[in-house]
Parts: sequence; structure tokens; C-alpha cells
Amino acid sequence: MTVTTYCTLGEAKETIGIRGDSIDDGMIDVIIVAASRNIDAYTGRRQFYKDTSATARTYTVFGGNIYADDFWTATGLIVKTDSSYDYTYATTLSVTTDYVLRPTRRAGFPYSVILSTPGTWLPCHANGVQVTAQWGWDAVPTEVNLACRLLTQQLYRAKDAPFGVAGVAELGLIRIRQNSVVCDLLEDYRVAEVLVE
Repeated sequence: MTVTTYCTLGEAKETIGIRGDSIDDGMIDVIIVAASRNIDAYTGRRQFYKDTSATARTYTVFGGNIYADDFWTATGLIVKTDSSYDYTYATTLSVTTDYVLRPTRRAGFPYSVILSTPGTWLPCHANGVQVTAQWGWDAVPTEVNLACRLLTQQLYRAKDAPFGVAGVAELGLIRIRQNSVVCDLLEDYRVAEVLVE
């Protein structure tokens, strides 16, 4: 299984300030993965990278609409319902006739909402609706890349900060806390459910 991250080893080392040294590369690679998965958790999204082949996922219908994971293209999109209640998803819906697509918040964001058109009934039973799509984002957003670099830097430096103490200043101990810059960078990428904490 390929592990996808939101910054490269070279970008992380540049942000940390390491040049011409490969001693800690293995550790930094692990930290980049941890930072990337923390970004997923914080934003409530599955992936900021793109799948190049379509796979099927099942969703529950809310208010006649489907709130899916991000999918970066409508190419290869298939939406099916299970009208016989046997998990076969034999009824295929048509775009514009049965549903329309919407981005999450603004232009440049991937699709994630499938809105039923007037007169179209999407079943609200437990079997849900099957959506086959190329999931993720077309490219890692600049803010997500920078957040990953900064979070990797912070996690890398934490190894030199026992018990969270980064050093002693004139006013007392310096502690590594939640990085407000990273939070600000990611704020527009958080899904609605995550915003209510």
C-alpha cells in the first residue's frame, strides 16, 4: 500500500533547516507521514491527494442528498441505488437528470455533495447509495503543503524537548503547544462536522 504525504522529504528538510545531511531522513519520513495523517484528522477529510482509478463507496442519504468524500473529477462517476434492498445497487442514476454535483465551499475545491434534482427520490434506507468515483483532490493545496511542512518541523523539534519543554526563557519555560499557524492554514479545509467540537 502506498503511503501518500502532503510534503516531500526535501521540503520538510528545507523547512527544518537541514542541508546536505541525510542522517535523520528515516525519522523525518516517519514524521511527515504522522503530520499528514494528523492533517487528515484535523480537517475531517480522507485525502488531499488524488486516486487515479475509480472505486466504490457507500453513503447514507440525508435530506435527499449525498454528502460524500471528496472526489476530484466527475469522469468515471457512477451513482447507484439499491432499489431492491439486497445490496446489489442495480439502478444507475444520471447526472443532471437525477442529480447535480456541488463543490464543498468554493471554486477549486473537489466535488463532495450530490444533490438530488426535483422529482428524484434517493432511498434513505440503511443500504444507502453506492458512489463510484476517483476520490481525493486534484493536487495538494498550497496551504496543506505548508501546514505539513510546519507540523513536521514542530514534531521533529519535539524530540529535543523532553516533556514538551523546548528551553528556558527569561520569563520561564518555553512549551511546544498547538500550532496556531497550522490551524489557521487548515481552517478553510475543515469539513462542517469537524467544526462542531
